[in-house]
Amino acid sequence: MWKRIPLLLIALGANGALADGDALVIGNAQYGETRGAFGPDAVLAVTDALERRALVVESLANGTTDAMRDAFDAFVAGLDEETAPAIAVLGGAFAHDDTGTRLLPAGRAPDAKATGLSLDEVLGALAATPRRAFLVLGPDEPGAELGAGLTPGLGPLQLPDGVTVIRGAAGAVADFAANEMAQPGRGLDRLSGDSGLTVDGFTAPGLAVLQQDEVRPPTEAEQAAAAARRATQDDAAWQRAMEANTLYAYQAYIDSHPDGQHAAAARQRVNALQDAPDDTPDQAPAAGAQPEPDPLDAAARRAIQRDLSRLGFNTGGIDGVFGPVTRSAILAWQSREGFAETGALDTAQIARLAEQAAARPDPAPQPQPVPPRTAQPSANEGAVWSRVVTEGDLRAFLSRFPNGRFAPQARRMLAEIEALRQQVTGRPVQ
Repeated sequence: MWKRIPLLLIALGANGALADGDALVIGNAQYGETRGAFGPDAVLAVTDALERRALVVESLANGTTDAMRDAFDAFVAGLDEETAPAIAVLGGAFAHDDTGTRLLPAGRAPDAKATGLSLDEVLGALAATPRRAFLVLGPDEPGAELGAGLTPGLGPLQLPDGVTVIRGAAGAVADFAANEMAQPGRGLDRLSGDSGLTVDGFTAPGLAVLQQDEVRPPTEAEQAAAAARRATQDDAAWQRAMEANTLYAYQAYIDSHPDGQHAAAARQRVNALQDAPDDTPDQAPAAGAQPEPDPLDAAARRAIQRDLSRLGFNTGGIDGVFGPVTRSAILAWQSREGFAETGALDTAQIARLAEQAAARPDPAPQPQPVPPRTAQPSANEGAVWSRVVTEGDLRAFLSRFPNGRFAPQARRMLAEIEALRQQVTGRPVQ
């Protein structure tokens, strides 16, 4: 499982004390059915190239407005007058209006102003550290019609003193940022017209993003701080995805953290949303909207298990999780009552089951398995758990290790998957 790093290292990595420079890398390539050139692979390549030079990097792929804001705020927190260099690499669809130019969030094209990450704010942060500050822009097409008042592309930029702006097509910028930009001493005046990149703002002969005397391999402390920062970013990204509860939000988490500690759960939720009917919304209700009541929350599931137990059907416990044993109990009850044996209950069947159970006394408590004495998983269980990815893997794990160290977590993940499927499909029971 994920190991936490001491908070001291997180603090050192956040304020720049362990590294010479700070960077922000955001690449948004997913806009509706359109896929841009500055995608997750490019974000990871640029991030790796800069971290190898001991820079502190805040990175994000296919982010929402809130996710971009969080990454930007973390980047700004690490800047001070001694930071050199300060680099912001932004790729994706841009739009401008009377408030300025913004990097648009991934997903559907925005239909309102003030959506996305403001370039004026980014330039303002870079201007506070004029010891070689760079804004690298790779504009792409939005892929969908924008809302009223929004014009695609970069608008006029007011460049502050001491800030260098490098811009070009998204694909060219992604390649430049991951390769040439990360080479120490590579002067920007060496960029040829064939590269498709332009340099504006502050320029000087031999100006390089990274200088020879600043570049060094990261120390062990810096590597530990980077790992701690990634763990913190991972948790924050997962919380944002769960709060948004949309296909785009879960995919954005996977894009930024493909090997993250919540990647398996995110992929399960993406699959559930993708499998929903075509007319099912791919996102949660808007803020403030009241969701439809869920007849199959944990309490309702426990009630069904309790009713089945009263009627003499073994559910494997009353825990609110419909695993293979509970499904078998439902099938047996449906067979006895003459219903189609689907393993899923509709509203009328739930009501009939409750009526039948109400006429029966409570059965003797079902024996519960005794948990293992040790809190540590066996080597075999840990190996199996490390390979769990799909819902089928979770069920297979529970059938093999019903009392294992990771069994409670597996049951919680299954409960989340089934609750999500109920929410997005609107089916009575899944």
